[in-house]
Amino acid sequence: MRKKIAVVILMGLVLSCAGEKAKAKAAREVRAAAVSGMFYPSNASTLKNQVDEFLQRVEREAIQRKLIALIVPHAGYRYSGQVAAFAYKQLEGKEIDTVILIGPSHRTRFSGVSVGNYGYYQTPLGKVAVDTKLAGRMIKGSKLIDFYPPAHQQEHCLEVQLPFLQRILSEFKILPLVIGSPTSETCRGLSQALLKETEDKNILLIASTDLSHYYPYQEASQLDERTLKVIEKLDGELLYREMASGKAELCGGAAVVATLLTAKQLGADSVKILKYANSGDTSGDKLRVVGYAAIAIYTVKHGETVLLCKHSRGSAASLQYPKGKEGEMEFKVLDEKTQKELLRIARASIENYVKERKIPEFEVKEPVLQERRGVFITISKDGGLRGCIGRHESDLPLYQTVAQMAVSAACRDPRFPPLRSEELNEIKIKVSVYLMSPTEIKSLEEFEVGKHGIIIEKAGASATYLPEVAKEQGWTKDEILSSLCQKAGLPPDAWREGTKFQIYATQVFGE
Repeated sequence: MRKKIAVVILMGLVLSCAGEKAKAKAAREVRAAAVSGMFYPSNASTLKNQVDEFLQRVEREAIQRKLIALIVPHAGYRYSGQVAAFAYKQLEGKEIDTVILIGPSHRTRFSGVSVGNYGYYQTPLGKVAVDTKLAGRMIKGSKLIDFYPPAHQQEHCLEVQLPFLQRILSEFKILPLVIGSPTSETCRGLSQALLKETEDKNILLIASTDLSHYYPYQEASQLDERTLKVIEKLDGELLYREMASGKAELCGGAAVVATLLTAKQLGADSVKILKYANSGDTSGDKLRVVGYAAIAIYTVKHGETVLLCKHSRGSAASLQYPKGKEGEMEFKVLDEKTQKELLRIARASIENYVKERKIPEFEVKEPVLQERRGVFITISKDGGLRGCIGRHESDLPLYQTVAQMAVSAACRDPRFPPLRSEELNEIKIKVSVYLMSPTEIKSLEEFEVGKHGIIIEKAGASATYLPEVAKEQGWTKDEILSSLCQKAGLPPDAWREGTKFQIYATQVFGE
């Protein structure tokens, strides 16, 4: 009996070692093109020309915002290639280090998520490098994620994205992720793993999915319209529930849910449907159609702005806000009770995110905290700056904007590493809430140093300083304008002509 047990254990060890060796070998290999000649042309010249023609027929959207994710179709180019081009056109001129491709498994059933940890993916246009370091960290950091080669060998949903990326981006790597079990737990787990491993990195998320399948044209269009309206809400949990109830339909629904959950935590708060069509529009057969959409997910108009500022050592009671004349400010000054509540929300958001990688939900009923205002959060440690990020405008309630900007200041300021749990008791938080939204001025005489924050825009460059920065630095008006120009990457005297300025006012309070 003991001999039989020993033999079984030995066989198990041999099989385990063989499996690990197979994975290690695959990680050094090139994943060959599996669907060239079927989903897209196998001839390099023909493929290049087709992709370029798709892109040339599309006008790039004038969205001056941070692009966080795309949702693209994955059918044959004959059917969905032109729709996909509407999404990929948005990458024109951008530099991205790693594109994270997320899609469903069409051919193989397995649990969790498989990362394609090959050395390269091959297309007729050449090889695309896999971000193997990131792949290794994902596998090591999550029990949900592993490298299961059969999930990738014949899968088309990620492969069809590569020729578009090869034609639109110069240098990039990919992280190919195929979802095997499309459960809510898988979606949440994948999102948490992505947030943990990609924080503060130059990445782009791409969810690969088609919409409804094989309904008559009108019925498909109506179902797809409902699905797109749900996606526009940027709520991954809601989308999952709608799919479960049959009110929304996507073949790569889990990939989209995981992408929405991740994008929102990365600061996304806007969704734009760039193009919708179905196979009936391209093939002419409207009896049984498949829906396709190109969707962009990004931040609000001004996005998150990193401020090069110094922290004031003053206490909360000593921090000042601009008073101005009666009726001059757009919003009312916050009372002490509201200030304390926002500081509580800011700290709770930071602490929960650092520990759990999730912003908590808050029950807030006060009308003033539902207002849409700009917010900046400044974090200091030992009297020095530890992070400072904010938004001039927001479509979210004030308390939610404070929560998001607090997490961004703590974990996404590119000048600092993400805040660690052992630092939580060492930091101080300062909140700057807008009393007046950015307003364009015709003359710099309208800009009062110490009272107004200022934004400079020229030749596509922009920068800002909060009202208190000039006071802390002891700057004159000329000095703050010269420094602002340099911060935007412009010559120090660029402010003297051909420059657009906006001013705003804030109320400042802190711990």
